[in-house]
Amino acid sequence: MKLNILGVSLFNGQFRAATYHRGEQTGYWELPDPVTDQHSLGRAITQAVSALSYKGIYISFVMEDEAMDHLFIQAPELSAKDLKIFLARKVVQEKPGANLLHSYTKAKSPKGGLAILAYTLEKDFLTGLLFACEELKLTPLQIYPIGPVMARQLTKLKMEPNEMVGLVTATADKLALVVGKADGSVLFERFLDYDESEGADLARTGRELNRSILFAKQQFGAAADRVLFFGDFTADFIEQVSAQIDVPSQPAQVEMHKGFWIGEALRIPPHNESNLVPRDVQRRPMRAKMLKATAAMVVGIWIVCLGAMGFIEYMIVASKKTLGQARLMAAGADEEEKVWRARVGEYLDQKNSLALFNQSRIHPAPGWIASHMGVTTPEGLALTKLVVEMENGGWSVKIEGVTEKSHSETAVDLKNMEESLAHGPYHMKITKSWRDKWIEDLKKGVGGPGAKRQFQISGVVK
Repeated sequence: MKLNILGVSLFNGQFRAATYHRGEQTGYWELPDPVTDQHSLGRAITQAVSALSYKGIYISFVMEDEAMDHLFIQAPELSAKDLKIFLARKVVQEKPGANLLHSYTKAKSPKGGLAILAYTLEKDFLTGLLFACEELKLTPLQIYPIGPVMARQLTKLKMEPNEMVGLVTATADKLALVVGKADGSVLFERFLDYDESEGADLARTGRELNRSILFAKQQFGAAADRVLFFGDFTADFIEQVSAQIDVPSQPAQVEMHKGFWIGEALRIPPHNESNLVPRDVQRRPMRAKMLKATAAMVVGIWIVCLGAMGFIEYMIVASKKTLGQARLMAAGADEEEKVWRARVGEYLDQKNSLALFNQSRIHPAPGWIASHMGVTTPEGLALTKLVVEMENGGWSVKIEGVTEKSHSETAVDLKNMEESLAHGPYHMKITKSWRDKWIEDLKKGVGGPGAKRQFQISGVVK
């Protein structure tokens, strides 16, 4: 666990945050209203940072959200490298056309061999999350699904070697069920509807939970030996639900303080296979430190160069005092002065170059927008020009392209593309629609059947 870190749990809209120092929880805060979209998530993170007076740079997430999905995949025995390639193909097959990240954890297979619990996350969700964190100068180290975090409890419980246990916790309006063994191996995960409000049909919840637990007996030939509830469930809930379960059930003998699952997630190292944050994002702080060290080295070289230039200037002044005598003594003194002046010019060029290097700043926003265009542009539309410039506190975006598709097909594609830009993670305000260019071309008789049609879209990203 990092020295200082902000942990967040996001369970189907329920937002909670806690700060940790050297593994100990130092603060806790929760949002009274549910998070409904990426904008409200960004606001929630901002409020948490302010409420907890967090000054660090790292943030961690444990979550169960509609942007995530769970896949059970039967796999052959493969090396770690080949398994990643196999899973990437499987995720594309299971979710064709979706733009997803994925992670995984190994599980027991009812057929023998290897089974994989794969977790997927929409890339647009991660892009929006990274943008919100970037505004606060935070780096996400990990995003763990609740399943792998719950599975850590299997090795902490007092269990017989072959005992099978079901772990249950609440994730806002869902019950998360993880069934596994004492060695920490997971058989399967389930997520069931959950409602503990007055008048809720708790008996039905118990029957659904019992049906899921019995699934282990059907698939693995052995039923769960007991069920443990993690969380602040009411005694009435546990009593009514347990009455419908065919195996012993009880609250877990664990101190469930606020932010319990946040702390458990932070104890999993970021390089774990179930982490949904890409490695290049995790390494950003390291790259930033290396860049600062490089900049410090450049500044040091610059100072040395300035000192050398001062010495050279002193030598030039001294040499000028003796040039009159030197000309009488040797005709080559003029050439020496030229050499010195040339050296001074070289050092001045180096000084100017270093100053320009030190002052340069490259904002990452154009790169994000260009990356998003690669996802947003429909097939059959070819971009010929993309210009992203800072203007009045925002980013002016100009898009030009061509297509050989029919008027009707192109109109649908451009309409969808424009809506995606307007409603995507950057919420671009359209200032010039593709329709404007088409109306001009139609008036001029440009773009007849079989001809390439040009299109233009302009907008502003705040």
